[in-house]
Amino acid sequence: MNQNEFPTKIAAFGYLILGIFLPYFLIVLIIQDPESLLTGNNRYYVFMSEIFIIIPPLIYLRSRSFPIKKVLRLRSAPMHILAVSLLTGIAISILGDEIDRLISYFISAPEWISESFDFFQITSFTDFVFIFGGIAIIAPIAEELLFRGFLQTSLEYHNQNILRAVLITSLAFSLLHMNTFWVVQIYIFGMVLSYFSWRSQSVLPGILIHTGINGTSILLTNLEMTNQLDWYEIGEHVSPIWIAVSLFAVYYGFKSLTETYPLETRESDTIIQSDDSNP
Repeated sequence: MNQNEFPTKIAAFGYLILGIFLPYFLIVLIIQDPESLLTGNNRYYVFMSEIFIIIPPLIYLRSRSFPIKKVLRLRSAPMHILAVSLLTGIAISILGDEIDRLISYFISAPEWISESFDFFQITSFTDFVFIFGGIAIIAPIAEELLFRGFLQTSLEYHNQNILRAVLITSLAFSLLHMNTFWVVQIYIFGMVLSYFSWRSQSVLPGILIHTGINGTSILLTNLEMTNQLDWYEIGEHVSPIWIAVSLFAVYYGFKSLTETYPLETRESDTIIQSDDSNP
């Protein structure tokens, strides 16, 4: 490795923030009515803008001749790992749903949480294309390339510490979602995504987990709004059956990951030292 293979930490954070906020700033300029940004067809601009958050970092990497595939961890992964990653994401979303329900006993959800459900409501095929496509497909790809690729690999290299890079990346991931009520859940989700991406040395498992989390959340939100969750709930909680299945799915996902990528045969892509056992 040489010092020109990964962006500096300052550059990584700077272009991360630019990538997150620039698309939304441009949307506001186009719409010229911030109050209507999250309503009607204007919602579609928000969902589709996710594709542009990775553009500033890509331009930076290209202009400085960084190895883009290495920085973004654009490597293939076995099909069975991709499949269990998707199932792991679905299971995490279900467990997160129950955690939210338990938290609500002690902390009342702010009013904007319930009001935001309309933002994700799918009532037509066009809604499905833009909302589901934007949140469950485009957002996972763009955000994983940005956080687990661009930011995390740079932090791993310059910190020479995997755990610190995972914790910082997950913190940035949770804070930049700007959702104070779910910040802890998002932070935990971020650590899972970071671990899968580091262990597999590929952003693909993280993308599939992220897709499973977002897609399941959209599905459950829309089913809840139409009172179609009898198969899923018991009272005000997620059915114990679904919780048990989800816990097993998460366990199996981690088990499959560690068996497929044993540390003793792993060649590091970011750590200079030969000892790469720091989880």
